[in-house]
Amino acid sequence: MPAFAAPPFERLADAVLHPSRPIAQRMRAAYYLKQAYGEAGGEQPGSEHQARVIEVLGEGLKMPGHGGLMRHEFAYVLGQMQDSRACDVLEGVLSNTADDCMVRHECAEALGAIGDPRSLACLRLGVSDASPEVAETCEIALEYLQWKVQDNGTHADKEAPRMCACMSPYSSEDPAPPHPAHAEVPTAELGRRVQDADMPLFERYRCMFSL
Repeated sequence: MPAFAAPPFERLADAVLHPSRPIAQRMRAAYYLKQAYGEAGGEQPGSEHQARVIEVLGEGLKMPGHGGLMRHEFAYVLGQMQDSRACDVLEGVLSNTADDCMVRHECAEALGAIGDPRSLACLRLGVSDASPEVAETCEIALEYLQWKVQDNGTHADKEAPRMCACMSPYSSEDPAPPHPAHAEVPTAELGRRVQDADMPLFERYRCMFSL
């Protein structure tokens, strides 16, 4: 029997759906839901319970009352689930130019982490966004998706692994995988490429995650 059990789903959903709850409670609920999603997928991928987790976090993401920081975390968690069922709500928030740019930025990053080609059109629009944070994140996510689908997935470095964000206490998926050829590139050269403003952002990020 486990020493500690996660709160029941109903309590977690209640915290996410009520912005008046203490932020620490809402934050814990978001990551407990991420855990619940993973546990449900281990038994039955694509399950109804997983869909409920996505629905609750999506509703929380749409609530301005949570504030930018909390909504940013909801978007992050949705992206880490890598489930295309989250794309609708993420694309909706990203497309709302009146919304918080930090939240929209994280929605773009989440779409990149999910990696579904259905989001290409939304990300293309975001590249010209008035907010530099949103536009640059859309550019990186878009180039990742294009990299992923080019030549029907037969590109030479298709086996490139996703890089874990080692400074994060949570498993993380990033939309810019390191290039296998970088294993032969000196660290100083990778650092130079990261700082080269003339290189595409996607390539600079790949160099960064290779370091």
